[in-house]
Amino acid sequence: MPRAGLNAARVVERAAELMDAHPTDELSLAALAKDLGVQTPSLYKHVNGLGQLRSAVTYSAKTELARDLAAATVGLSGPCAARALADAYRDYARRHPALYPLTVRAPEAGDHADEQISAALLGIVHAALGTHRLNETDAVHAVRVFRATVHGFISLESSGAFALPESTDQSFALAVERALGVQTR
Repeated sequence: MPRAGLNAARVVERAAELMDAHPTDELSLAALAKDLGVQTPSLYKHVNGLGQLRSAVTYSAKTELARDLAAATVGLSGPCAARALADAYRDYARRHPALYPLTVRAPEAGDHADEQISAALLGIVHAALGTHRLNETDAVHAVRVFRATVHGFISLESSGAFALPESTDQSFALAVERALGVQTR
């Protein structure tokens, strides 16, 4: 019988919390079980191994990011929507340093839940960037340039690469403006 209060959702939630609390540690079922106060085999009542747990944490992170991005951009358009989108990505990355990298991965082939949430995320990006006005090829390029700029900046910032005294907020705003080819402030 599963421990009272322990279910698949709680196992995934706690795994995500542990990853964010200890971003340099590798997720393991043994560490998660110890944290939850159960034996490792007990986790198999809720998840089918480490691979399935990682997939579930990735899905959870992408779902949370999609909610954040949608909330940040609702009712906005043009450069204001794009800037809000970029800021929401950066805010999420700061709050969830270990989960954020999971959100930028392409969906696992055949994982329908991951494919759906990844498509939803991409849809939010397309809407915020206004790529509906572009042909398909230009829309793909616009999204790639935007994502490369935002994710590249976030990656460098989170690794401590920006030690110069100038404001990283100003640098981020400038990077987003240049990626979009417009002024967003």
